[in-house]
Amino acid sequence: MVILLPAASAAAHGRPLGVNQLFRIDGQNVLFTTRGPVVEGDDGVYRWTCSQAYGDTGQTLIPNLARTTTGTLLAGSIAGMYRRPAGGCEWMRATNELQFVYVADVFALPVAGARIFAVTGDPIPDNYIAHSDDDGATFTMEVVEGRMQSVRVAPSDPDRVFVAGFRPGATPIATPDGLLLWSETAGVNFETLSVPLLEGERTLVITHVSSANPSRVYLRTVTTRQPESPPERLLRVDAALGVITNMVERRQLRGAADAGANGDVWVIAEPEGDVGGLLRITESSAITVRDATLNASCVLEDASGLYVCPIPRTGGATALMRSTDGGQSFVSLLDFRDVTVTDGCTESVENMSLCVRDLGDIERDSLALAPTPLAPPPNPGCAVRPAENAIPFGVPITMVSLAILRGGRRRRPLGRARRVGS
Repeated sequence: MVILLPAASAAAHGRPLGVNQLFRIDGQNVLFTTRGPVVEGDDGVYRWTCSQAYGDTGQTLIPNLARTTTGTLLAGSIAGMYRRPAGGCEWMRATNELQFVYVADVFALPVAGARIFAVTGDPIPDNYIAHSDDDGATFTMEVVEGRMQSVRVAPSDPDRVFVAGFRPGATPIATPDGLLLWSETAGVNFETLSVPLLEGERTLVITHVSSANPSRVYLRTVTTRQPESPPERLLRVDAALGVITNMVERRQLRGAADAGANGDVWVIAEPEGDVGGLLRITESSAITVRDATLNASCVLEDASGLYVCPIPRTGGATALMRSTDGGQSFVSLLDFRDVTVTDGCTESVENMSLCVRDLGDIERDSLALAPTPLAPPPNPGCAVRPAENAIPFGVPITMVSLAILRGGRRRRPLGRARRVGS
């Protein structure tokens, strides 16, 4: 799944700061950011992993990643599948059919021993649905007709697997055919359901599978997001019944997640007057706007609270917030300014300088968005005397400013509450 973040966000080398995917694994937060994985450790420290080793050049297509319960990382990119085994530092490129293809998505259910799935979306008639039973070391392929875009597994039933994508139209400008493939046999075989797309819609991606109903999946239509593009739709599909329900339409939909176990869903849409932001939608499609101003890229809820990933903008560099009161207020859990610790892996010679640059870019871009204010100077009273740290004559002010930003900044303490509507 590719999320295009607003151009107003800070971008050092072609890609804005932001969170592309969020998972909760064994009670810890796993963020796949636009600048690489950031994983919460047992000690509560968030550690960053450089993305250069799996060919992430920082351009438009953001690699999709998965992390298994063992700690193995998998990355699907336009250059194939990459894997870093648990406890290791070396990324290894796939040597099978996933080596030189566009791996559009990879997914690992956060359950020990769960089957891992990956799908490809190359511009050719046939693509792959692949699965692995050995923590991603090897994959078994199934050829499918169409271009697959995303794959998910039902949290309550690992045998229920869903794959979404499209089949191109008769001409490059013709409306494609939306496809949903679903399996009740852990991917051994699939049924196909046609999901009609409207003019201007290009494909389908899966937002999530219902935690209470393993046959229910939610799809988001994808457009080019141009002024003439139609609104994006959130579709609820009861696959076994073949029933498709249009839940909501908004100019841009970023994500959706279960809101409890009664059929309600949380939806993140681009702020749009008083109809966008954070929405709660009931099973009967009644919509409540919880916070029309919340501009975020992902949403997730579990027993510990409601999590959202704000899109960093001028005045704030928050990466992750949590609400424990149903979205009425949020507390910051992670700020991009605090992504300063690496995973401890020594990078290869060819990537070392690039990884140093990438980590420095996170610091620079987050400080550009939300510079830490300097402490006011002490009041010297009425006497006029030279400042203790006066700038020597001839030192460029830009050099002094840079030194202040890099050496004298103070971190904003985490835990500051954000009241919705304030």
